[in-house]
Amino acid sequence: MIGTNSLNYDGAEKVTFTGACISVSWLWFFFLAIAGKTIGQIDQKGTLMKRINQLSALIIWAVAVYLAVELLNNVIHKRFTLKNVIL
Repeated sequence: MIGTNSLNYDGAEKVTFTGACISVSWLWFFFLAIAGKTIGQIDQKGTLMKRINQLSALIIWAVAVYLAVELLNNVIHKRFTLKNVIL
């Protein structure tokens, strides 16, 4: 996603875009680490982490089912064929 969005910029704008992406990435993982540490301190038994993992699994399965349904709909309606993918 970042790579294709960078195609919109040239020169100094691309350097600024790259710097912004790096900064946001560092901030995201910094706050993610803080959140993990905080949850670890609050949830000594691990029940909250278990619930978070279950929610994550549910979201992943929901996305997988959605993608499978969309793929099947496209195949059924002839908008997608293996020949188009190979070519």
